Amino acid sequence: MRILPALLLFSCGFGTVFAWDADDDTFDPSIETVIVDGKTRLGDPAPFQQLGIEHRGFTHVGFQQPATGPGMIVVSLLVDLVPGESTPPGAGMFLLPADAEKLLDLLERSGVEEAEPGAVGEPIAGAMGDVWKIVVSKQEGQSYIDLERSMAGTTLTFRFTRNASRKLAGAITHSLGIALEGKETL
Repeated sequence: MRILPALLLFSCGFGTVFAWDADDDTFDPSIETVIVDGKTRLGDPAPFQQLGIEHRGFTHVGFQQPATGPGMIVVSLLVDLVPGESTPPGAGMFLLPADAEKLLDLLERSGVEEAEPGAVGEPIAGAMGDVWKIVVSKQEGQSYIDLERSMAGTTLTFRFTRNASRKLAGAITHSLGIALEGKETL
């Protein structure tokens, strides 16, 4: 019975606790943080699997307006370090709004059930000399959306379920809306 008052005190002191669902396909911009796998995650993240890494990662999408130059949509693909690792896995993508719209279009086209395996559309150039492409893949009867990043001869693959790719598309749509409103950051 002592646990209930402690939980009430905890939730009152730190805001609303959201029940996060890895299979949810909608992005909720009102969610500031969630606790997943015992760690706090920013926003309403989409889960993914970086191929070659055993534990899953999570996205964070935002808009940044630097003091000079064009605003950028920032897509962070965050994977936690495992004890003993020194180089963080994951990646990030900095896209001009027009390129983010192209990525959004590719995500939406690849997220339909009828999408055939293979590359979808043309690759997108990132702002850091990297190239991104979307590939529909199938494994054990399940369809996935792979976001592949190529840079300096290395390719990293970030695998999303169809629902997770829809959540990522929702986060990009939200950030593009902020970019169009002219706000400074998400």
